[in-house]
Amino acid sequence: MTCPCLTKEKKIKVSIQTALIAFVIFNPLMFQFMGSIFGKWLASSDGLPTMIGLLVHVLLFGFIIYALMRPFKNQRQSVSGLPLA
Repeated sequence: MTCPCLTKEKKIKVSIQTALIAFVIFNPLMFQFMGSIFGKWLASSDGLPTMIGLLVHVLLFGFIIYALMRPFKNQRQSVSGLPLA
């Protein structure tokens, strides 16, 4: 059962945003950058993640996706999904 307020365009937008965020967070260059900041316990100098580094990035990905799905507090919405006047 899907929400009637989720149009095809919104689903495509959310899918593209999620894919781009995953690409950035799980990119070896990001692991290499984070490893250079936080040390070898997160990633090797080649950008290969450790298990702890992978867990940190998975948690970060989950937090970002959760934050994007939450509506802003100043944007009140009706049951239909449209902003209230």
